[in-house]
Amino acid sequence: MKKILLLLLLVNQLHVKAQNKEIVANNIHQVDSIKRITFFNCSGIVQIDSGDTILVSSLDKKLFEVCNYFGTADFSLSDFLMLLNKKIGFKKVGTLKATNGLLVFNEFRITGNKLKLDIRVTSIDETVVWKSLAIEARSLGFCNGQKVYLPNYSLLEKLTSGMKTMYRVHNGEGLFQEYFRIDNCNVLNDKYKNYNFYHKGSDSNLFDSLITVKQYIKDSSCCYLFDKPEKFVEDLIVNKKIDYLNSLLFSPNYFYAVCSMEALLFLEHVNKVKLSELERLRIAEIKSLDSKIIIQKSFDNFSTVEGYGKINLSISRIKYKYRSYSD
Repeated sequence: MKKILLLLLLVNQLHVKAQNKEIVANNIHQVDSIKRITFFNCSGIVQIDSGDTILVSSLDKKLFEVCNYFGTADFSLSDFLMLLNKKIGFKKVGTLKATNGLLVFNEFRITGNKLKLDIRVTSIDETVVWKSLAIEARSLGFCNGQKVYLPNYSLLEKLTSGMKTMYRVHNGEGLFQEYFRIDNCNVLNDKYKNYNFYHKGSDSNLFDSLITVKQYIKDSSCCYLFDKPEKFVEDLIVNKKIDYLNSLLFSPNYFYAVCSMEALLFLEHVNKVKLSELERLRIAEIKSLDSKIIIQKSFDNFSTVEGYGKINLSISRIKYKYRSYSD
């Protein structure tokens, strides 16, 4: 029996080592991409101080510990807030918070001596449904003879040996990872039975998966338009994904629910769908809620209203908005 247990332990250790090698190889490849982009932008003339390739400050070391915790731990929002306070201290953390329906968008920005983290966590109550982390290392250097701040790819490359999860290139300057928690969506389905957190079939369809995930990302919840449908709604109509519009009507993201509502009202008006009594009740609820909506009136003109009741387009205005899809 002991021999079997030792054999299983050995097999597990070999598997972990193989995984670690795969993670390191991937992250080195991503850092190489940052290096190539930097050399391209600087016409091949790059110089960064070699003394900037190790973490010296305790804050930078703690930031790196946060990165590994972020990618490997299954945490609640309060768990993560406690970790940040313990490791970093809230006085050193820049925070932003916004709500949209049931969703709370939390942003944390931390700048160390050499490292900078941009962390985003979307939660419902204490449950995390989506999270992302971007890590940058920048140092003074010379680019085409000009003294500027550059991506410190040499430091990032040295850090890859200690990274416990895979990253990808972010804006050509840093590394990025994100996670969508389907398992937590299933838990929330039991708590909030009148909402759809995850469209059935999304896991087997890339198009559906992208829209499912985007509803949990703050930047995808802007902006409401008066004169034409929002892009994700156009994509669903063009691809005849009416069932997905029905599903998004019950989205925890108020913006997505509002856009889906208008699309369904238009499609009913042109006799392409028939709304159920449950869907009509949900539409009445959407119109009564006061969750904030950001409106884009022109290229650089934005405003915020409290709830769709402040917009409440007539069916003739909705029909004009969707005029390209009348046939």
